[in-house]
Amino acid sequence: MKSLLSLTFAMVASLGLLMGGLFAATHVSTEGEPHHFKHLGAPLWTSTPHRVDPSNMAYERMAPDPAMIARGEASETRLAALEEKRQTQPDARTELAALPQTASTFSPAHISYCRERYRSYDPADNSYRPFSGGSQPCVSPYMNDQAQATAEDSAGDMVAENVNGPIEIGDGGGDLGATSDVHMQWCSMRYRSYDPASDSYRSYGGEIRRCISPYN
Repeated sequence: MKSLLSLTFAMVASLGLLMGGLFAATHVSTEGEPHHFKHLGAPLWTSTPHRVDPSNMAYERMAPDPAMIARGEASETRLAALEEKRQTQPDARTELAALPQTASTFSPAHISYCRERYRSYDPADNSYRPFSGGSQPCVSPYMNDQAQATAEDSAGDMVAENVNGPIEIGDGGGDLGATSDVHMQWCSMRYRSYDPASDSYRSYGGEIRRCISPYN
């Protein structure tokens, strides 16, 4: 009988201890009430417009970066210097357009070159219409041949009086002219912006540079 009472007391004590632990754990782990957001039932977009006052906006603007300001000023200064340099340098195309030229003054090779390169080429005034509008004179590598032929004709007309009779003054620069033609053809194939009149091209940075080839 005594052992039965001891067993019953142990079971009741264990059950009470278990119930007390569950009760304490429930109260300790219970969180507070969840946060209730306001206007959850309100529509996302309003049906009545409201005027916004820009002067009453509570925006916080960051201070400007001095390094970025310095880079911008340096870039503007460099662009202004390039533009001033471009304006002060003479344009070979403008000078060529100012000269009185007709179709008869150009060689057939020059006219054929311009017709193949520009669909709007007009041999009457040696000009074409670029995509940007206006009119531009056509400059080809064969213009130097024409100038050389004209110089040779002028030199052939000059004679020197000698005791043995008139001696024609020849031209000893044939090799130099051929080298110049090869040089211009090399530059025209290498640079799309090459201008044979000034022997220069425009780089990607906007600078005008002289063309240097293996035939210089």
